[in-house]
Amino acid sequence: MRRNIWTMIVPLLCYNLIMLPSLDYVQVWDGLLYWKCLLDATKGSFSLEQFVCYGHPPAFTMLYGLLQYFDHGNVALQNGFSFFLGNLAVLAFAGIVRMLFPKAGALERMLMTLVFAFHPVVLGNTFHFNLDIGILFFSLYLFYFLLCDKKIGVILCGVLLVLTKEIGVFFYVALITLHALIMLFRPEQGTAGFLRLLRSRFSFLVPVPLFPIFAIVRSFQHHQIFSWGIALEYIFNPYRQVFPSDFTSVQDVFLMMQDIFLLNFLWVSSLFIVAASGIFLRRWFFRLPDASRFGDSESRVFVFILSVFVLSFLVLSTCLPTHNLRYFVVLYPLALFLLFFSLHFLRMRPMMQLSVLGIVAFLNLVSVFRSIDPLSHALYGTFQIGDHRMLAMAPIHHECCGYGRDQLVYNLEFVMLSKLQDAFFRHIRVDAKTVIATDPDVWRGFNSGAVDPVTFRRTATGGILPTYVNPYALPTPLPERLLFVEYPNFDSTQALETLLVHYDIETEEAIRISGYELPFLRMHRR
Repeated sequence: MRRNIWTMIVPLLCYNLIMLPSLDYVQVWDGLLYWKCLLDATKGSFSLEQFVCYGHPPAFTMLYGLLQYFDHGNVALQNGFSFFLGNLAVLAFAGIVRMLFPKAGALERMLMTLVFAFHPVVLGNTFHFNLDIGILFFSLYLFYFLLCDKKIGVILCGVLLVLTKEIGVFFYVALITLHALIMLFRPEQGTAGFLRLLRSRFSFLVPVPLFPIFAIVRSFQHHQIFSWGIALEYIFNPYRQVFPSDFTSVQDVFLMMQDIFLLNFLWVSSLFIVAASGIFLRRWFFRLPDASRFGDSESRVFVFILSVFVLSFLVLSTCLPTHNLRYFVVLYPLALFLLFFSLHFLRMRPMMQLSVLGIVAFLNLVSVFRSIDPLSHALYGTFQIGDHRMLAMAPIHHECCGYGRDQLVYNLEFVMLSKLQDAFFRHIRVDAKTVIATDPDVWRGFNSGAVDPVTFRRTATGGILPTYVNPYALPTPLPERLLFVEYPNFDSTQALETLLVHYDIETEEAIRISGYELPFLRMHRR
């Protein structure tokens, strides 16, 4: 029993050691949009309507909002709740591993859980406030309760899923349907026995109508189709996207596969998945004996996970609006389960199997803090941020706005941009008279927002408000002095050239933290 406890305690401890130091992190980009929506919803008395952020269902934001009634604007509460849900996800993952691989030793199960606890994309999106990480969390909880056959847990997670984001309805229906068809159905029980089993789980359908009710009510209230309508169009008309005339979406599918199987050393795991798949297909094609290498129970679970992964991939790949990894973050745990099954299928020696899991966990941990994978550098390209390089995620999808904004949430390095900015504010002793110019596409959290007058950190609930100006639309009269901040995820050359028409450079300076650098210029009017 003690060994089983350590398989959960060690991953939880490691997870929290990574997350807790940035408990006071203030959101940027889309995370800031959702954070401000949450703050607006909790200013006055409780209203469910206020938690409907950008047309999405309210469950996920409402869970966070309840804490804000105790201390409005407290970012530590918001981040702490994200970390709490992340801890539950790690526990759920450990429980799923225990049920999927009952013969695995304690050390093996602990390493499997660490591979998830160190996953850079999952950790990055746990920091970055968004609804898609809620889909991942609730899907893992649901998966756990399905395998445990805990009906109340399944229904509760189903309610949270369908009322968090549009795609949650699909995940819930897909999971309970495929679980019934693959995991519960037995030929020997006959049709009558299978139907009796389904009737005992009829209550699983309770959450499904909640989303259509929400959608219909919103339509009548606001007389317009929200994002759920667009999502349904993509889901029910996928061929328009999968086979377009210019094959753009086909390229998106391959890019999504690249993100799931190759990004940040994920190609190491994929090598074993490909090897196991190749051996299985060869044995199946030539009708060789022992084609599955699994017993009946293992085969069912493997087919169940593979079916959920493939179906989810096909649906998500038809509606990939931008190259933000959060849109398909729910697929990463499923890919890890495929890795674990592949290692078992290959019948590697125990020590070799543990070595592979240890290497994958270590590479995931390194990738949380640094983008050093040479294959990712070659596939995506990079940009310099001081002594380090980050992946240029936006250009590969031909998107606007430099090398990336929300696209950069593929590990925790994006947090350094916020830390550099806070250090910049402290260095210049920012006040209400400070004029700051940036590239206009730098966007929310970096060319807007107030600063705490004591700590000089950004705040979402009031404080000093510097004057932010657009180099291409300077105010009249021109400020006598300004600071031009060259955020490294943008090429600011053109914006600087525009400023140099009216300004001269006084000094060139830079803020440095752990080898990361934020250059800025002090400029005065000619």
